Amino acid sequence: MRGFTRGAAAWIAILIVIGVMQIVRAQWFDATVFLGGAALLGADRLRPVRGTRRAALRVPTGAIAPVLIGAGVVAMLLSRHSLPLQVLICAIGAFVIVAASSGAPADADTDADAGAGGDAERWPPGVRRLAWSWSLIVIVGCLWELGEFIVGRVRPSEPAFALSDLADPALASPIGQALFVALWILGGWYLVSRARA
Repeated sequence: MRGFTRGAAAWIAILIVIGVMQIVRAQWFDATVFLGGAALLGADRLRPVRGTRRAALRVPTGAIAPVLIGAGVVAMLLSRHSLPLQVLICAIGAFVIVAASSGAPADADTDADAGAGGDAERWPPGVRRLAWSWSLIVIVGCLWELGEFIVGRVRPSEPAFALSDLADPALASPIGQALFVALWILGGWYLVSRARA
């Protein structure tokens, strides 16, 4: 068993808290995503440690830009908040994780470290940089959403703007959607580049 490091336990707890908040908001799909993610992370930490590591998938650097651009074009053609768009975003996330992981040399984890579940078991340096960058973005967004949710509960007569509410005016036109997708792709490319550096 790999065990629970401080970082793993902290992120599982964060996902559980977010999932519970989504239940309070009656957002059942979002609750399923966050609580399901917490369950998967927990199951990953409890799985048996194997003596050999499987070879990581490799994504050529030249394939990243075409994939991101193609995904951006498809995203502009799909309806906002639709199931196909959600599936596409999940697929892009999976691709980015593989691309970031394959760009940096893996650290040599010993069986003893992995079995003890200690902090010596670490991600490749590039993936850690990517994780810190995304963690900051996610935490800031979650704090904003939580603050606006509390305002809406405490003072129902006052407006409470979720991030999606603030973005709606800019995304109402095709030009706004195209600009948002372009910024999204550039931002994603920047983060992936940091991970593969």
